[in-house]
Amino acid sequence: MNRHKSFHTRVLTLAAGASLLATSAMADGVAKIGMPVPLTGDFAAYNEVDGAKCMAEMINRKGGVAGNKIELLIQDASTDTQTAISLTERFLGEGVVAIATIPFSDTMIPVAQIAGAQGVSVIQAQSTQVEMHTGLVDNFLTNVAPDPYTAAAAANYALSQGVKNIAIFTSDEGGSWSARTPQWFAEVIEKNGGKLQTTLNYNSGTTDWSPQIAELKALDPAPDAVYISWAMPDIGILIRQMRSAGLDAWVVGSDG
Repeated sequence: MNRHKSFHTRVLTLAAGASLLATSAMADGVAKIGMPVPLTGDFAAYNEVDGAKCMAEMINRKGGVAGNKIELLIQDASTDTQTAISLTERFLGEGVVAIATIPFSDTMIPVAQIAGAQGVSVIQAQSTQVEMHTGLVDNFLTNVAPDPYTAAAAANYALSQGVKNIAIFTSDEGGSWSARTPQWFAEVIEKNGGKLQTTLNYNSGTTDWSPQIAELKALDPAPDAVYISWAMPDIGILIRQMRSAGLDAWVVGSDG
């Protein structure tokens, strides 16, 4: 989830979606886009609000979308699904043409189902989670590849660089993105002659990775790479602590 890239791509996707929906849903020359997003909590640093505001202003200066000015309705959902649902229902009552929300399927699926009942799409440029790419809902738009593809691409590149022995970090806190993507990475490595040495668990907000690092140091041979689907600042802390402990394995991720 490259932060600055997602700022740009998400609002371009929002604009494209709004253009597709430029119908009677837009009243008084305004295209409202509801954004129940994490302004606080673990994923606040990765919301796209500043970029969305910037792009909406740029688009509006050029006349808007199909003659309609974009208006962003922004509220904090933190990382709470029920809050996102409640805000979605509120925004639907205010006539939004699209919803952008927390980029995890346990939130996006119910939000999309509620929005879809009123003909409104959910647009999420960050969502690589495979559940959102399988047709479970038909009113979801994104512009990224699903996690199995990014995992395979990362594995193939790692193999091309001589990686053989790997460890993976998994967590249920980010849905299939954090739980399954490392496993898909490991499957490709193993199918091509590599070895998965161990699977380690972690929680969001970890600042002391010493238990996991102790397990990595006990592996013989030392792993060539570790794979984790997570975000900053946790990943930066993990890398620093691995290097301090003398582990020089690659730290491979997906879109984090």
